Amino acid sequence: MSEIQANKLSPSSGTALQIGDASDVITIPSGATIVNSGTATGFGGVMTPTFSAYGGTQNGVADNTSTVLTCSSEVFDSDSKYDTSNYRFTPGVIGKYFFYVGFKNNQTSARLQCGIFKNGSLISESQGRMEPENNGHGSNTYTGVQGSVISICDNTSDYFQAFGWQKSGSTQTFYNARFLGYKILT
Repeated sequence: MSEIQANKLSPSSGTALQIGDASDVITIPSGATIVNSGTATGFGGVMTPTFSAYGGTQNGVADNTSTVLTCSSEVFDSDSKYDTSNYRFTPGVIGKYFFYVGFKNNQTSARLQCGIFKNGSLISESQGRMEPENNGHGSNTYTGVQGSVISICDNTSDYFQAFGWQKSGSTQTFYNARFLGYKILT
């Protein structure tokens, strides 16, 4: 093993300096610090694909039945992986993902649950009867539920959907559903 000691490395021609080859391992020892005053690219990965979708009023939600939340409007969708017609996020990229889901209902006596399906099967749910909140528009009072999960997408065809559930003894309406997700760095 050889050691080169220098205060500065510059490319001999052009504007790029390469350290090592494709299969080489470059080691930065413990205690060393890398200082960057320029633009860093290729470090740490990117947190995409990512999306955020929402829905308005969802009428006719049956009692005691899991219902896919109709989040048909996008705030953003970095890689066009969220489908607003079937309310599915199909990342197409293997990795770990963070998901959030939430919605509101105007029945203070309804028990609510929300969760995430992966390929049609439940992977996470949040439940409870939330304390009502006044939405600032007169006497309308809403209850809501929200939850989140980190899940693994281990196949490029995996898809995720948000669901809501209510137990009130009658058909209900869901409001302001929100479903979002993004790839996390691992």
